[in-house]
Amino acid sequence: MLKLQTRPFDICRISKLLVKYEIKASISNQVITLDGEISNELLDELCDVITICKIQNFDGKVTPPIQEKSNYPESHGIVSTSTESKDVAVKTHSSVVLAPKVIEKYDLRYPTVKRGEVYLCDFGEPYGSEQGNKRHAIVVQNNDGNFYSPTTIVLPCTTQRKKRYPVHYHFIFSNENMLDYDANLIGTKPNTVMAEQIQTVDKTRLRKFLGTMTPEFMNKLQDIIDVSLDLRRQGRVITKKKNEYVDKPVEVSVGTNAPDAPEECKDLKQMQLLSLVDINELFKIVQARDSNRIKVQKILELFGFDMQKNGVQYLFEAILISTQKAYFNLETLCDSVAKSEPKIEKDEVKRLIVARIKEQFKLRKSPAIDFIRLVNRFLIKKGG
Repeated sequence: MLKLQTRPFDICRISKLLVKYEIKASISNQVITLDGEISNELLDELCDVITICKIQNFDGKVTPPIQEKSNYPESHGIVSTSTESKDVAVKTHSSVVLAPKVIEKYDLRYPTVKRGEVYLCDFGEPYGSEQGNKRHAIVVQNNDGNFYSPTTIVLPCTTQRKKRYPVHYHFIFSNENMLDYDANLIGTKPNTVMAEQIQTVDKTRLRKFLGTMTPEFMNKLQDIIDVSLDLRRQGRVITKKKNEYVDKPVEVSVGTNAPDAPEECKDLKQMQLLSLVDINELFKIVQARDSNRIKVQKILELFGFDMQKNGVQYLFEAILISTQKAYFNLETLCDSVAKSEPKIEKDEVKRLIVARIKEQFKLRKSPAIDFIRLVNRFLIKKGG
């Protein structure tokens, strides 16, 4: 027995179907009660030609009131809305469709997000092979879109083992790929980023901020996004002439009374770095009667470094150590810094120095050793 409610103008349509299939029914206040066994063909036609507002399937022994069902979709089959009647519906008809769950309403916790940030994102109920439920998600949308749009674009992560496809990137959250890694917050399980599952989500689905990935890590993710979306990027080959920096030197703004830079500093990379600051202020710092420790701090601040940022203190120590050595490179300097800081490894010192310099100068390749040598030569030539 099937009991349903429909719109007033659908009563005529359903009456024709009842006559066609010879089904007994009673109609009262837009509520239609169908007696006997209901065929699948009748169910299909009912769902096709009328709009069902409320529906209840039950056996003939009990006649419960019609259960409310809001936003019921026009789909094929019977929807059972009570536990008691569900078993009857399953036994009587094979085409039983479960009622969709009400979409949960979220509060907006993070109105402004940034590319590279990691959130615990609630993707909702999964459908088929789609990623669903709560899981880590990395924001890949540009920051203009993140600022103005109520949605953002994310790559979902999974802790399940995945094959190494070109659209997958396997990793573990760590200090090497996160700027603010916290194992207690984000965990230590192996993860896989799935670029084939790239999704646009409402910002209200972002339930918890977990940290920020490094720019180097985001560059790796861009590679698998390009593969997934079939983005073909064509590079432009630039042929440089030998000693081009002599024929076309980088212009540096220098005051008329400022002394010349050390002769060793006159190469392309170091001249480019010098062009980023007021060189007159630089000479004032190195010619002052201060200790090298004070001079190095002032020079770093002149170049815009934040002395409180993680990694800048290692750059500071590396420059100081360089003034005491006749020969040095980035490896030897980082090794010396690590020995004076027993709680950190040499490779981590190097990673942080390189990251801070790339971040400050906004260059794809870090000029770490060139910058250290530049400051070193100014201190040796002009200091004292």
